[in-house]
Amino acid sequence: MAGGNCVYVPLRVNPQTSVWELSFDELEKAISEKTKLIIINTPHNPTGKVFSLSELEEIAAILRRNPHVTAVTDEVYEHMIYDGKQHLRLASLPDMWARTITISSCGKTFSCTGWKTGWAYGHADLIKPIMLANQWVQFSVPTPNQRAIADVIEQASKPYQGYASYYAYLTAMYQLKRDHLVASLRAAHLHPYVPEGGFFIIADTSAHHPDKAYEDIPGPTGESPVTRDWAFAR
Repeated sequence: MAGGNCVYVPLRVNPQTSVWELSFDELEKAISEKTKLIIINTPHNPTGKVFSLSELEEIAAILRRNPHVTAVTDEVYEHMIYDGKQHLRLASLPDMWARTITISSCGKTFSCTGWKTGWAYGHADLIKPIMLANQWVQFSVPTPNQRAIADVIEQASKPYQGYASYYAYLTAMYQLKRDHLVASLRAAHLHPYVPEGGFFIIADTSAHHPDKAYEDIPGPTGESPVTRDWAFAR
């Protein structure tokens, strides 16, 4: 909409720890005088990485050295955190409230992804332009859904299904499912990178070698041979 160009800074797996890591040197080198904002996704989709306090502090330090840059944080998996880890907000760090737009959603937390009901919050100077632009992006909003979500957010902090809150129940339920799928992948001789949050699991399939016949079957657009991931899935 604004004619911007994306510059991507990848997460990479540490081969010793199987943990996804971000190079802060690489991140800072990607910032120029033309950079307007950086987008941080935690818990991350699809790796499941949860950024720690020290990592967020590194990002905050980079932002302080680049005062022309605004941060946008995608935190839609904020209530799906495992193994006792904690979701932390970049906006909560010193000097970051006025520099950060925080985005979240009811879709993942309350299993209603199709309705696309979410929110953005931050300093008034950042939110006002979003409100002005958004009225031309979305013609109308699902008012009944907004009312329902407003009600359920109040209810979600109360005891639920034997847990201290709905959020505690959600975390426990998804951690059980994560652990079951991780065990299943290992039983299938795949190497899962165990996610710290979210509900996706990435696994290393390199120990398996699909038969060439699976590569030669044309893909969805008629291409042949298909890439290795298609062949492996088949």
